[in-house]
Amino acid sequence: MITTKQIGRNVFSLAAAEGINKLISFLIFAYLARVLGSSGFGQYSFAQAVLAYFLLPVSMGLNLIGSREIAKDPQVIPHYVNHLFSIRVVVSLTSFLLLCVLIYFMDKDEAVKQVLFYLGFTLFASAITLDWFFQGMEKMQYIAYTNTLKQVLALALILIWVNEPAHLPRVGVFQSLSTGIAFMWALGVYIKWQAAPKFIFDWSIWKDLLKQALPIGVAMVLTTFYYNFDTILLSYLKNDAIVGWYSGAYRIALTLALPAAVVFNAYLPALSRHKQDEQAEQIVNKYIKTQFYLGIPLGFACFLLAPQIILFVFGPQYVHSILPLKFLAWNVLFVFITASFGHPLMAWGFQKQFTKVIAAGAAVNLVLNVLLIPKFGMIGAAVATLAGEVSVFTGAYFQFQKQIRIPLFKYAMRPLAASLIMSVGIYFCLQKFDNLFLPSLMGMILYGATLYFFESRNTSSPQA
Repeated sequence: MITTKQIGRNVFSLAAAEGINKLISFLIFAYLARVLGSSGFGQYSFAQAVLAYFLLPVSMGLNLIGSREIAKDPQVIPHYVNHLFSIRVVVSLTSFLLLCVLIYFMDKDEAVKQVLFYLGFTLFASAITLDWFFQGMEKMQYIAYTNTLKQVLALALILIWVNEPAHLPRVGVFQSLSTGIAFMWALGVYIKWQAAPKFIFDWSIWKDLLKQALPIGVAMVLTTFYYNFDTILLSYLKNDAIVGWYSGAYRIALTLALPAAVVFNAYLPALSRHKQDEQAEQIVNKYIKTQFYLGIPLGFACFLLAPQIILFVFGPQYVHSILPLKFLAWNVLFVFITASFGHPLMAWGFQKQFTKVIAAGAAVNLVLNVLLIPKFGMIGAAVATLAGEVSVFTGAYFQFQKQIRIPLFKYAMRPLAASLIMSVGIYFCLQKFDNLFLPSLMGMILYGATLYFFESRNTSSPQA
């Protein structure tokens, strides 16, 4: 089927590019963690956590609305590009001014204020991003090119000009510069295909778009809240070194969870087009199966290999990051499962229902962070993150079942059994080889072989 082939190309384009991007991103963060030290890396992580809240209004869920609508009807491209561009230019300027006010009154070191100010210029770059356009048109390779260009530029600049903790502000300059150049290139591609975006002020249209995007925007705010609140709270209640150790574990968990977003982005156009027709259930089955087959083994492997991952990526000064990563490993698993049932709701237009689910998860995360971080520090933050994600999964699954009734264990049994067998192999391999690579290779081989065995014996089942 054309849809299946197109989804396959989308997944391959995004996965290949994100694999390269995350490898480069890993190099950047590993280098910064070592060069800046745990305290400097903690300051940088705090700045990024604060910036995340100011980036939210620039998108406000408009990306998903635009991508979803042009996937249904490419004739509306100029309408959405012009109006989304106009809204985001105004919002990015407002958001930057508010960020500057916050920086002025912030009770933090001058280096933290400087790096946050320079990172703030990414707000203007984000205003012109057109990833959502390429996604809606199923031209995922251009998203890949943009992100790769951004990461390569950032890596080159940081490696050359950031070599000590005092260079922390330079990181903000180089991150903003590389993001701006990459997004300008993508804008040039769009202009070549269509025309330069026009600034159009039409409050009636803006109001309608913002109204559609509001539930998604609220969900994004809540998601960002429970992904970043722990870092900010740790910064004020503990110290920069603890923030650096926790951020090291958190960066790895976020990186491992990234394929969940890659898979959803690849499936989004197909999910949007086939909401209630004969192909809908087939596409959903493939989407959920892909998420489960990727997420379950990643969670198990991350838990078992947490010490090796931390020491390889960040070095012995981040040994305190190991235990938080073991807790966050299970969060990685639940991110994939949550994406399986939660993200299709947004593709089908059930933003309000999913927003309520996210709100419940954010509330759980907030309460547990406030209760646990003062006494348990990093471990309390990791437990709060995991509990919040489990809460979101529970609500998302309940809402999803109202649309399509799919039993959870239909997808979980095979990858779960294969992951258990993989874990036994990794455990015994670690007894002989205390490194990251050989146990990881052993795990991949065992998981792939076991899954192949299960699939070959069940080719006649509905899941196969």
